[in-house]
Amino acid sequence: MVKPAAGHRPLAYSSPEAVQTTGTVADLIRKISGYAEDEEFADRLTGSRGLRFSKKINITDVPDLAVDALALFRSTAYRDTTFKIIDFLSPVLDSTVEARLDDALVATIRAGTDEFEISIPEIIPDSTASFRFEHAGFTHFHADLSLELYRTGLDMRLGSLTLEDLKKHTVAAYGENEDKPSQHWSVHRALVGSLVLGGERYALNEGYWYRIDERFKSSADANFIRLCRPADRRLRPLRKMIQPGRKTKAQKTLYQSEESYTAEIAQKAGYLLLDQKLIHIDDVAGPGMEACDLLDIEGRRFIHVKKNSRQSSVLSHLFKQGGNAAQMLRKYEAFRAGLFAVVRREYGERPADELEAALPERWTVEFQIADIPREDGQHNIPFFSKLTLREEARNIEAMDFSVRSDFITLTRD
Repeated sequence: MVKPAAGHRPLAYSSPEAVQTTGTVADLIRKISGYAEDEEFADRLTGSRGLRFSKKINITDVPDLAVDALALFRSTAYRDTTFKIIDFLSPVLDSTVEARLDDALVATIRAGTDEFEISIPEIIPDSTASFRFEHAGFTHFHADLSLELYRTGLDMRLGSLTLEDLKKHTVAAYGENEDKPSQHWSVHRALVGSLVLGGERYALNEGYWYRIDERFKSSADANFIRLCRPADRRLRPLRKMIQPGRKTKAQKTLYQSEESYTAEIAQKAGYLLLDQKLIHIDDVAGPGMEACDLLDIEGRRFIHVKKNSRQSSVLSHLFKQGGNAAQMLRKYEAFRAGLFAVVRREYGERPADELEAALPERWTVEFQIADIPREDGQHNIPFFSKLTLREEARNIEAMDFSVRSDFITLTRD
């Protein structure tokens, strides 16, 4: 399978079930590999900007094989598979268009508008407590990230910001009581958002540009708005703490960990704490799976909590985790029995009996995301996370669950 340029089509013989990806939409369209459905054509296929395949053939058969590959490349059979997304979302491979998009990105950041935000492009440890912009003359630590903090730190230098600055300046993640960052990325790679250029919508994610069909974006945005509900007042903001620097004078501002937060909320709100209480199934490999972080039996809610809405990979993992747990609850009796056993062991017979009696009813799978609002005062998540949420919500709702996504509003530095 190749990753086609804008307007081109993927080869028609690849099967989504055979493709090996990390599971995100960006990975699916950036580079994939798998086995050909037509075994006479090739054994294995892989591609990013071009097609590579393996097969033992005579050199004289190469021209005929190239003709077959071109015919398959022009086929539209992919539209009956998961790969139909290519019609709506494709990577930008033209260096001239990419340069124009980068210029527009810099102009947008200079102007102080809200088309883009700072995200974390990789999954980070739960122990990560604070962040700092480095190689940019900044000294302050922040409990969370936002493009506004970066702009404020630049101050008078914002007007002369360049693409080279975005690639040189870094976002560094620090663990609690750590003086050296555990992970860091360029600001450019950490930016997410979209803009319109030449009448086309383009999105930036992890340093790559993608062309997006406007209707496709509007559909994902509308689904996100549909799933958002008024905040649960019992889910108060995470506590903010100040930690003195050990080797520097700079203080670290950080939020409490998800683990301590869910424990406090469970106690005060009367929810059952299931965070890190894994359900083990004898004939299923792996350490086990959580049903949720907080269980609200009275409200019929499986609540999944995540700190920070700017980590695209983390949010995609959160939504998939909630979808997997919902599927196990509906389709796997051993998982339900394991859940009852965990509740009985941790909280006694009465809650376990109430849960068992109520589970056949319609429950809600709820994603609670703690974050500061964007510069326009509203909460949001990266575009590619919206795509994952849309797909997972469809799957969860098909299993007779309701789905909602709420935000726990955090205060700015």
